[in-house]
Amino acid sequence: KGMLEKAGHRVFLVGNGVEAVNAVMSTPYDLVLMDFQMPEMDGVTATRRIRELEAPDTRIPIVALTANAMKGDRETCLEAGMDDYVSKPIEPRLLFAAIQRCCGGEGDGVSAADEQARPDEAPNESAVVALRELLGEVDALSDAATGNTRIG
Repeated sequence: KGMLEKAGHRVFLVGNGVEAVNAVMSTPYDLVLMDFQMPEMDGVTATRRIRELEAPDTRIPIVALTANAMKGDRETCLEAGMDDYVSKPIEPRLLFAAIQRCCGGEGDGVSAADEQARPDEAPNESAVVALRELLGEVDALSDAATGNTRIG
């Protein structure tokens, strides 16, 4: 969350797939970062549900975040209606490149999975991101970069 906010994004968090669907249906977001595995409803099912419910002219970009780097997982995400795919552990430059591509930036046509994103690409600052609670991993990256230590 901190890493995304430092980059100029407004971040809204939800705790599971059901909450993700409800959030997207009630509030306009520029982008959703969807975890592959979540309680109550997994990310693939949540994405399919969002795609069923959204109006055709209001398609929200959805980027999969997954620790599942197994063969076929990327295809499963894309077939469910996700627009891009970033595997964990999250590399900030790949995440920001996916956000840039999905939010109407210049985009270079390189998917995050190809690991060829330019590290100097700036994210689209108007992006609003809905996340499940994957704060442990994202905050750990941010803490490592800033030297902060978390207790508790």
